[in-house]
Amino acid sequence: MEFDLELSGFKPGQQVVVTGPEGFTRNVNAQGFLTEQDVKKGSYTAKTFGRNSNQTIGCTKPARTPITATPRISDADVTAASTATPEVDCSVPQKVTFKGKLTGSGSGDVDYKWQGGAKSSSPTLKFTAPETATADFNVTSPTRAGAGPAPRVTAKLTAGNASDALTFTLKCKVGT
Repeated sequence: MEFDLELSGFKPGQQVVVTGPEGFTRNVNAQGFLTEQDVKKGSYTAKTFGRNSNQTIGCTKPARTPITATPRISDADVTAASTATPEVDCSVPQKVTFKGKLTGSGSGDVDYKWQGGAKSSSPTLKFTAPETATADFNVTSPTRAGAGPAPRVTAKLTAGNASDALTFTLKCKVGT
């Protein structure tokens, strides 16, 4: 496990002497911060020196979040589809909103693709295992043809080799 020692609250450029399992002397940055990476686990003491300043600050190191592997998507799911209201006027086009999620391991940027109707979208998301929601995808439905069946809209979500599709049938208001 790797550890970082993070110090803050110092005067910009101030010299800090750190002792503990490892010892070193550093100047803090212009914001009064200092980060020392990959230090040994244990308790450290930071001392500052200067006019009217000789203080000792006790500190311990939190574990650094381990670097995770490149994201690997194992599953893509279209989890829901809906219209603005449960029943809609099927004589005019309606917006259908699809929701999705990606499942896998690792973390980082993942490219994925939504397809539906005559449109597609290829955004990137910051994936964090085990699953991350995608951006919503909107598809415009066709209109109902006379007294024909209710319009249907299909959307497909793809990330790498994983994909899923969902067909949504509109619930038409009586007479539309």
